Amino acid sequence: MQSDVFRMQPDVSIIIPCYNSERTIADALDASLSQREVRVEVVVVDDCSTDGTLQIAKRHSSNRVRVIALDQNRGTACARNAGIDCATGQWLQFLDSDDLIAEDKCARQMADAGDADVVYSDWSVIDEASGREYPWPNTFKNAKRPLDQLIRSNPLPTPGAAIVRHVTVKRCGGFDSSIRYQEDWEFWVRLAAGGAVFKYVSGHLCTYRLYEGAKSYERLPTLRRSVETLQHIAGKPYAPPIQTALAQSLRRRQRDLAVLYCQAGDHQSAAAVIDAVQGGLSLLEAAEYRLAQAVVRSGLADRLGPRRLAKLARFHLQKLTG
Repeated sequence: MQSDVFRMQPDVSIIIPCYNSERTIADALDASLSQREVRVEVVVVDDCSTDGTLQIAKRHSSNRVRVIALDQNRGTACARNAGIDCATGQWLQFLDSDDLIAEDKCARQMADAGDADVVYSDWSVIDEASGREYPWPNTFKNAKRPLDQLIRSNPLPTPGAAIVRHVTVKRCGGFDSSIRYQEDWEFWVRLAAGGAVFKYVSGHLCTYRLYEGAKSYERLPTLRRSVETLQHIAGKPYAPPIQTALAQSLRRRQRDLAVLYCQAGDHQSAAAVIDAVQGGLSLLEAAEYRLAQAVVRSGLADRLGPRRLAKLARFHLQKLTG
């Protein structure tokens, strides 16, 4: 009897958090159920949608598809964690409701996993406005020191590109539900800092869809959210070398955010970002930041214009962050 139960255990649980995704949820489910050569269960977690998402998901409900409806909107991290709690697969595939995966994705990544905890591949982007599909540059191929790269940026911007061992996710505690944006970045950093082994498998096996209503990739709001997420990550009790690297990464992003604010003509926000960085700086660094403050706050700022002001601010802030 125990061997029968073991044979029926899914190889992979595909967890799909969704909120107002009636346009794309059926495609995400079809892609999940089309996985070849692996036993799959799908866990759909509806984050209190106000459109027809839940009804569409329930029409797919079966012995392979479980649908969970949250009683209030709690964010993507909470929805994923609810899916993790119900999942029974040995591997977890996190798939956003507007993403797609190739039918051989899970099988290929599992076959090449070896002793890895996280297996990831390349991904493509579909611009639904134009119908054009193009490969997204992957700067994380064969990363020899994944934590170093993850501290600097999130090279896996769509969690659908990877699969993760269930036991590894449980050991790290799942996603941080206090983060509403870019929660996957914090998740990858925590996994890598905890010693998880990352492995790259070639091939464009995941597709991210850009469509009207999707989360914005505009540079200023994206960078602002990145700074907020990195501040959250840096506030965790990591070892001193990791804390130092996180602080340096945060300063670089704050510098770039201040420059973007300058380019947008929002000198007050630029000065506020600079103010937030000054704690713990050396005297020389603090002096350089005060100079940058003077630039963005002075009447000279308006006469210089956004471009020249941004160039001048970047010159001074670059000295600090390298």
